[in-house]
Amino acid sequence: MNYRKYSRISFPVIVLFLFLHFTTNPSHAFICSIFSQESSNQRLTIDVEHTNITILGAGTFGTAVGNALAYTGFHVTIWTKHSTHILEEINTDHTSEKLLDRVGKKIPLSNNLKGVLDLREAVQVADIIFFAVTSKGAAKTAEELSHVMHTGTPSPIIVSLDKGFGYLINDEKEKHPLRMLDIIAHYLPSPYSNKNLVYASGPMLAQEIALEKETFLVVASRNIANARKVQTVMNTAFGAEMTKDVAGTQVCAATKNPLAIMYGILEAAAEKNVLSIGKNTIAAYFTYALEEMQFLAKTISPRMYKRTVAGLAGAADFHVTTEGGRNVKFGKGTAKDYFDQNVLEEKLRVFQKRIQEIETSRKSEDTIEGIAATRSIYILSKQMGISLPIIETLYRILYEGARLEDELPRLVQLLPKAYPKTTPKGPLKDRIFIWGRNTYDLFFNGD
Repeated sequence: MNYRKYSRISFPVIVLFLFLHFTTNPSHAFICSIFSQESSNQRLTIDVEHTNITILGAGTFGTAVGNALAYTGFHVTIWTKHSTHILEEINTDHTSEKLLDRVGKKIPLSNNLKGVLDLREAVQVADIIFFAVTSKGAAKTAEELSHVMHTGTPSPIIVSLDKGFGYLINDEKEKHPLRMLDIIAHYLPSPYSNKNLVYASGPMLAQEIALEKETFLVVASRNIANARKVQTVMNTAFGAEMTKDVAGTQVCAATKNPLAIMYGILEAAAEKNVLSIGKNTIAAYFTYALEEMQFLAKTISPRMYKRTVAGLAGAADFHVTTEGGRNVKFGKGTAKDYFDQNVLEEKLRVFQKRIQEIETSRKSEDTIEGIAATRSIYILSKQMGISLPIIETLYRILYEGARLEDELPRLVQLLPKAYPKTTPKGPLKDRIFIWGRNTYDLFFNGD
């Protein structure tokens, strides 16, 4: 008897039997939740008038999100320590120089939105605190928050809106990139472990949020109660989904910005009609960029689901960023300047000069996250021993002064070979987990 053959058949049969047994037995119903990305469709009811929300960061994005929630009836406090005049404008004129419509006119803000300079005042009565600072400022803000927030019962829920990788304060040489929730959890006291924090991401252009365009996002957390409450709050102004793939959602949010910079560079090459790059090339690049995003996310979060990259946190956010976000504008505008230069030395200085201008003139809550994220992801890829052709190419362009005439043709030729079909399936235990998830979907989700 070929025992090896029968063992291959019997193993999935046994797993399926146990799975169906547990999911049909109410006392073991929780078992099936480990296979589910989304929680149940239950929704909480929330007292809008008595729920206080604090936004840390008065940049474009933080102001837009805070204003949208304020218009639904929440009392929203927005804090920054850098821009006193912006807070004064919010409180007196109910506008912000950060939020302009498509013709440059200031967008009216809700009277429920209040700006404060004192961090303790901002968080002392907060039920939910949103981080909307840059990834570079996340560690410092988390440290300051740990000194002023109360840890009573119930403790406020912490939600990160930051899209990028960051570093701890004592990592002065920035050699150990961390995801946003890891940084926040490092500085905040118990009970703020990583699993209790919440991450929100998706295609959320600040201007469209401010103009009340329909917007959808995904809320990620391992703490289902916290995630469901944040989802309920966000559903008052947006369409909010839930996922347990916290790591994958953070990786997608951070990776889409460097990928968008490269998208902008390719767009500039197509418009300048150089290097044989056109719309066909850019369309193919979009697909390969998602492959690279999935490869990185799967490496960091082996149990992530493909729908994370294919969903709101991945493909949707990447798409909307390429349609006019700050990162794609930086890539496109800077690359155009590069191609306009006739002298090689001047060409090679274009990106470095532009990056320096951004670093010296940027406001703390508004920056081009993809520049720093490129370096962070490059470091991570080397530490993990993986190859990310797009990130590596962009790193050489931004940080090593590489010539676009050398790098872009090489990248275009390399991508089909780097990602011929799909990413590796991973080790056996991850394949079993994915198989169980797909089985659950087949029998219970119908998708």
